[in-house]
Amino acid sequence: MIDGVGLTKKDTEKGGNVQGGSIGTGDKAIALKQCKIALNHVHHYPIYITTGCRNRGPKDVKEPSRGQNIMISNIQALDCDSLAGIIITGMEQAPLKNIALQNIHIEYRGGGTKEQGKKEYREQGTNYPEPRWAGPTPAYGLYARHVEGLQLRNITFSLKKKDDRPAVIMKNVKNVAMSEIKESLGTITRDITPQ
Repeated sequence: MIDGVGLTKKDTEKGGNVQGGSIGTGDKAIALKQCKIALNHVHHYPIYITTGCRNRGPKDVKEPSRGQNIMISNIQALDCDSLAGIIITGMEQAPLKNIALQNIHIEYRGGGTKEQGKKEYREQGTNYPEPRWAGPTPAYGLYARHVEGLQLRNITFSLKKKDDRPAVIMKNVKNVAMSEIKESLGTITRDITPQ
């Protein structure tokens, strides 16, 4: 059990590339394969995959970062802060590619408002990649934007109390495959269709 942290922050804000992702960084990384990961009391976001274009160095780096071929599976996150759900955001000129999430259960505290669900979520661009500075996401479960190839399988979002935001919002997301995506509040469980 990992207490008080989000699972992964795959950000490549300095012009890097992420390919064939497993959890870890650098040549001597420890890859977690075929593991079940449990998180509790998660602050800000349980899973966060993003790219940006801060290009803070080296000076010759002018291209936005890229991310592709990333799979995250077998995650249980309980008592997650309602600021942000799963965030998967690329950039319009450099979308994330081939992202897969499967066998994931996330329990949120809830309490989001309809107004939060209607707001436009900021583009990453040159901003520091920290969701708490962007404010609440318009979706409590999953917010995806600028993605080519998104596979979602066997994912459940549950709430401790009502949340008036949609469970899932996708914008400029192409080639989506979804199966067994559910949301639940108490004893009511329903399948999700993204907005």
